[in-house]
Amino acid sequence: MKLAHNRKALTLIELLIAVILISVLLLAVISMDRFTRHHMVSSDRRSKLQNEVSLAIDHMSKNILNAIGDTVRPPFNFRADGFTVQVDTSGNGQLDVGTDAIYGYRLSNNQLLFCSNVVNVTTGTCNSGQEEVISNRITALTVDQKDETGAIKVNRCNLIVQARWNPALGRGPDNPEVNMQASLVAHSVSSN
Repeated sequence: MKLAHNRKALTLIELLIAVILISVLLLAVISMDRFTRHHMVSSDRRSKLQNEVSLAIDHMSKNILNAIGDTVRPPFNFRADGFTVQVDTSGNGQLDVGTDAIYGYRLSNNQLLFCSNVVNVTTGTCNSGQEEVISNRITALTVDQKDETGAIKVNRCNLIVQARWNPALGRGPDNPEVNMQASLVAHSVSSN
């Protein structure tokens, strides 16, 4: 007499193969998720950093474009840690010694600081408590007055700003770095 075999149950080998296939699929999905999240975080940080540097350059540009001065009293005073700018606050297009404001920007411990009341133009010394932090991610600030030919122009200011998500760490996938520049020409340079 023949025994009838009913093959409705899974064998142990079939079960192991199914578990292995499901594990491989789950591993692939998890790895794609981690890869996507990593790149989203990196892109998000880069975007936020670009916005922050753009705002810092806009802040400086606003004052640079309103600079006033001449060859005797130049509108800008550049230092290793930043610069000062003499701003035509009256809007009359003339250098009014004593009434036009002198603003300062300096880089200190990865902070870009703005001073609305510079006491000493040469050193950029600010009145106590008058400095405002524009950004705390700036790793380098370079300024000069050269035009495209290399000639120095009294009313020109070139800005190069470098920033890193975490300035204390080196550049990497989790710590993006951004470099932005602007070349500006002050509209009001008086010889009065």
